Amino acid sequence: MIGVLFIGFLSLCLGVLLGVASLITLPVVELTRAIDPEDVEPGKVYYLKGQQSGRSSWRAKEDAWRAGMVDVLRLSETELNQWSRQRLDIELPTSEEEPSEFQATLAYLPTAVNFRIVEDEIQLGTSIELDGYLKDKKVIYQVVGKFEGSSSGVRFVPESGNIGSAPLGSVPLIRNLLFNAVKGRFADGTDLDWLGESLGDVESAEIVEGQLVLRRRAEG
Repeated sequence: MIGVLFIGFLSLCLGVLLGVASLITLPVVELTRAIDPEDVEPGKVYYLKGQQSGRSSWRAKEDAWRAGMVDVLRLSETELNQWSRQRLDIELPTSEEEPSEFQATLAYLPTAVNFRIVEDEIQLGTSIELDGYLKDKKVIYQVVGKFEGSSSGVRFVPESGNIGSAPLGSVPLIRNLLFNAVKGRFADGTDLDWLGESLGDVESAEIVEGQLVLRRRAEG
């Protein structure tokens, strides 16, 4: 009886894993503008991107913020995305040794984050390019959350999301693991040490009138 139950349990776990893997690899419908709710197909996952084109002064704002010339920084969706395309473009480290298929599979590469402001929250999205055993495949990872303040600055807190068509970004433990794994890849692949230090000096980050507003902590 124990053997039968054990085999049944393993079969159940395998079935769940295969089901999740299938959802992850299902294609996601990518959109650049919202569609009519009546056109939304049940069971499909959509990825609506934030605005990327238009006039922007993100470079001047970044320089002023890093130099400590301003205490309040306001960034539009367009400015966030143009900044991301320049600053969050990951470069994988080169190696003289040819990686194995397994190593190449683990070396997933997220594209620059796309920001979309959704009322008082913000959506982060990236297309994760795979290699090795999953070469030429990509998975859309999108997560919605808010910034929360603490004694050590502000941090982004994911609340819900999807990887592919699987709603794993809404499962508490997995949600944080996924976010930290993708965030770690950006930390390793970009030269943005100053950003973490800068966010440590931020007192609050909130969405106001369709813009992300960062307020620096008052000295003293």
